Amino acid sequence: MNNEINPIEEDFNAALSRYKAGQDLIPIVQDFQKIIQQIPNHFAAWTCLSWLQLLLKKKMSMMMPDVKSELKESVEDGLSRYPDWPELTKVKKWLEF
Repeated sequence: MNNEINPIEEDFNAALSRYKAGQDLIPIVQDFQKIIQQIPNHFAAWTCLSWLQLLLKKKMSMMMPDVKSELKESVEDGLSRYPDWPELTKVKKWLEF
């Protein structure tokens, strides 16, 4: 059995460790963006990147305009299914759609 860690996962763990250590967020955001560029469906990296953008009071749609319409559609879909979803309403306000 191979116990090697994927280099992308090493990068992810290193960025997460720097976040937990309280380091500057901007380079950590850039690291998560690089991970997503290499593995576009890396769910954990997207989650971390979204959280960091909220901490920096920036909106992911400004940083990654190519996902803005898809993100907006997803939020609208969620609200059409669950109109009284307070957490999604907050996310919509944070994203400023």
